[in-house]
Amino acid sequence: MRKLFFLFLIVSQVVVAQQKQMTLEDAILGRYMGLNPETLNGLSWKNENTFTYLKNDTLWLETAKKEGKTPLISRDEINALLKSSSATELRNFPSYSWLNNSELLLQNSSTFLVIDTEKKEVVYTIVLPQEAENAVFNKSRKFVSYTKGDNLFVSFANGKQTQITSD
Repeated sequence: MRKLFFLFLIVSQVVVAQQKQMTLEDAILGRYMGLNPETLNGLSWKNENTFTYLKNDTLWLETAKKEGKTPLISRDEINALLKSSSATELRNFPSYSWLNNSELLLQNSSTFLVIDTEKKEVVYTIVLPQEAENAVFNKSRKFVSYTKGDNLFVSFANGKQTQITSD
């Protein structure tokens, strides 16, 4: 029993000696910032094997099965595409979702933009009025439904807008 007690005492001293206490100075100056886990902003699954995330205004593509990441499209590339379609430029990378394996839906306030990431071209753009609220995108029919006041409206990819209710 005595040997077991001494063994426990020695092991506990070794464990205590290996731990270094973080000081207030370390915490304030951020010396242990490397201990924080890396977060992936804007994480979205493209398909069952690949996912995308935002880093430094660039959308990165990474495969879950093997290491390595590739830049997919940047904010500057999107702004260059928007210049050709006479839409307003983006200040930040907007919220996005995948419609299929190559088409990316970007939503920036009242503008819905579909970009083909393989061809690097704008497929279509739907611009809503400034007063539009509660916008919902329908990917199968290529339209956005929204409310304005107390009425329901629909804007299509071809630019047509239709008022559904008027009460």
